[in-house]
Amino acid sequence: MMPLELTVVEIARAECQRQKIPISKLEKDLGHGNGWLNPKKIRTFKLDDAFAIADYLNISLDELCGRKQQKLNENENKMMCLLHKLNEDGKKEALNRVEEMTQLQRYTEDTDSAVG
Repeated sequence: MMPLELTVVEIARAECQRQKIPISKLEKDLGHGNGWLNPKKIRTFKLDDAFAIADYLNISLDELCGRKQQKLNENENKMMCLLHKLNEDGKKEALNRVEEMTQLQRYTEDTDSAVG
């Protein structure tokens, strides 16, 4: 198994390349010197550094650590945006209504699986 530190470095470097951000800029902007994200230097990252890298690259910590996240489709993104506008009572009511809808076969994709 590949060490986590190396995975974080490789993913950060690949994401920098994808976003066309020079690695040296990320290193400098996060207060580190050139070579800080050198894949040949295996070291332990502080959790704060990992969060800083993920925030800088606008990715989740899970993604930075190599965990794949399921992407939301357009309707799911819209629902999440609307949900964030609700207060706690509204969120509870929305959850109740969605749970009710999952009990109706015409609204479910897979009637064999249970939502837990």
